[in-house]
Amino acid sequence: MTMKLSVLERMLAVNMLPKEGSITNLKLIREAREALSFNEMENKLLQFKQEENQVRWRDTIVVNKETGTPIEDNDEAFLDANLHPENYEARPAVGEVEIKIGGVASGMIVAALKKLEENAVKKEKGEKVEGDCLGEQHISLYEKFVT
Repeated sequence: MTMKLSVLERMLAVNMLPKEGSITNLKLIREAREALSFNEMENKLLQFKQEENQVRWRDTIVVNKETGTPIEDNDEAFLDANLHPENYEARPAVGEVEIKIGGVASGMIVAALKKLEENAVKKEKGEKVEGDCLGEQHISLYEKFVT
């Protein structure tokens, strides 16, 4: 299965994959984790930062319209961008990326999303819930995998 996933969707999906399983499934899970992970250029553009128990990243970058070259705060082009904003534009640091995930790993993500939804329904009914619930951050991932 191939689909376009955002940075947040990739991070959520990789965290839904189990950490334990049979040897054959572990190999498939490892392949899915690698497909969902970020390459060197994406890491550089996103500038991930761990803040307490959250991961943050840069959503947008400013690029030269002619060259497509990103500029940095300490870059000489940053000064030029302030003087000549018409030559620059903001773009997503990393947009949606086409990711290929096998059927087994995809099924595991679907099962994890359904479990989160099940927990949310139980919680809405006032029942005790063990584990997390489906949240707003999961909506687009749920729509891509489950519906």
